[in-house]
Amino acid sequence: MFISCPSLLPQYHRARQQHVSGGVHGYDKLWSFGTIEWHQMNCEKCREHLADYLLDEMPESEGVLMQEHLNICPACMQSYKELKGTGRALEAVPAMRAVQGSREFERMVATSAAVELASLVSKLPADKLLRLEARRAARMSVKIVPLQSRRIWSKGLAAAVLLGVAALAFIVLYPRPEVTERAPVAMLGLAVGKVEQFYQRANEPNIAVKDGKLVLPGDAFSTGENGRARFATPDGGALFLGPASKVTFRSGGQFIVILENGELGLQRPKPPDDSDGETKTSSTAMRWEVRSELGRAVFGLDTHAYLRVLKNDTTKEYYGELLVLCGSVDVLDRSGKRLGAVNAGEKSVMSSNSNNLHIETLQEAQTKVPAWRIDVVSEQDLTALLSHPVKLRGRQNGIEIEMLYGRRDQARGSGNWVCDGGGNTISENSEGTLLLPARCRLRHIVPFAAPIAMELHFNHDSIRETNFAFGVLETPDAGVAVDMTRDAVMQVREKGRTTRNVCVPARTQAGSVERLALEIKCDNPCFTALLSSNTGSKTLPLTAQKTELAGDLWVQALSEGVLIDELRISGLLPAEWLRKQLK
Repeated sequence: MFISCPSLLPQYHRARQQHVSGGVHGYDKLWSFGTIEWHQMNCEKCREHLADYLLDEMPESEGVLMQEHLNICPACMQSYKELKGTGRALEAVPAMRAVQGSREFERMVATSAAVELASLVSKLPADKLLRLEARRAARMSVKIVPLQSRRIWSKGLAAAVLLGVAALAFIVLYPRPEVTERAPVAMLGLAVGKVEQFYQRANEPNIAVKDGKLVLPGDAFSTGENGRARFATPDGGALFLGPASKVTFRSGGQFIVILENGELGLQRPKPPDDSDGETKTSSTAMRWEVRSELGRAVFGLDTHAYLRVLKNDTTKEYYGELLVLCGSVDVLDRSGKRLGAVNAGEKSVMSSNSNNLHIETLQEAQTKVPAWRIDVVSEQDLTALLSHPVKLRGRQNGIEIEMLYGRRDQARGSGNWVCDGGGNTISENSEGTLLLPARCRLRHIVPFAAPIAMELHFNHDSIRETNFAFGVLETPDAGVAVDMTRDAVMQVREKGRTTRNVCVPARTQAGSVERLALEIKCDNPCFTALLSSNTGSKTLPLTAQKTELAGDLWVQALSEGVLIDELRISGLLPAEWLRKQLK
């Protein structure tokens, strides 16, 4: 009870002292101090409304009087403490007295609530339905722990439950939630640019994530305009998330993701063979599914495909496309009705306003991964692609790699060299030394772009008088080549003719291991070619533009006896070539 006028405080305290000393446990008349009045309360009224006061269901003005009475009345205060301490507050309110409902009654209430909820959900717009599903996925980590109190049912309570479900279908209350252990559904293998974990719950900030983070059911991730991410799945597959995209992971024994917007790719591997050596069928394999505003996409075994979902801010319509590079993807509408299948080499254009599946066959040049996919290529991708160990050196201006052939990497990679005219390719002796076939021009199957380097270390048993040649960036009308006779001569060919050359001394030290290296370096604003040997180096300028500096690598022995201990190649992989290979 509060007095807002300081001049009235002495009068109030004197009156209150007289009341207490008189032995009266309540106010029987109306006191007035100036313009402020209080209605008096006796013990009978106080005890009658104790339950209301305890449940905070009294008007504020009456609650103040109740508190004042309890402060000066020991008997009523004792009753209040007993009621609060023994948990009989609910029983003191007639409308809330416990009624033990039968199982049939409980089942009917739960069924009615479920039907009402399903009815509301079915009437939701597509975008709200997708967000609801994403929020449900985010709550999969929460285990509901029931209250440790008796079930209380009454007609009023049952009606309140039904009305609450109807009016607040998306508000889920979790009393005393407990987080349970969840098995990871993926791992963040690579994050490039801005990649964050975001939350469906309000007022929770986004968190920047790094490589190696385990992904649990319900986790959601977003990328910025410069962001890309790669997730590895336990069965050896991969999910690639493009720029300006949002995705939520689900579980439940299946690999299901919800794409809210943006672009993602899925590369599903073949299932492992069983004990009899037979590949498991799709009926025993885990389901891979992507859900979006455009419907559902179910990925078959050994499938590599990309899905893009965008929104038209003017019409509020969602549109996009599904590109399948290999395998097959079943397409369903949002209700789960199958619309058809998109197979390897096909693309489907889709819209949220149409359930028709428009499929077109692509030309070979069109069946390549999106440009952003190159930014999340891994060493494992390249090693599998080239059937040879690959070291990833950088991602700044593309994918820069290094490949090594020779003693340190025996009996692998010779298949990456082909003879232009047919015939033998590089072979290896028992020590891992590379043997170049005579008069056969060997071309590396992987082209490279500048900057690039090709370095050769010759075996001490290599015949010094044998002539050979090698080069980089070879195209029909351009390239940089080195002819090795007594000296090493570097030549630059442009527009079908040799424009300049330079000579570097070589083979000057008998019995020593020779080394030759050809590098194309970027010396802004142009490129230069550098040839170096054991005894010196020379450079030549290049006039071609950076985008033009791409081509084949080659090596050729003019007679028998050329033995190489180590052949090292490093450089940029041309983006367009790599996009066509990543299927």
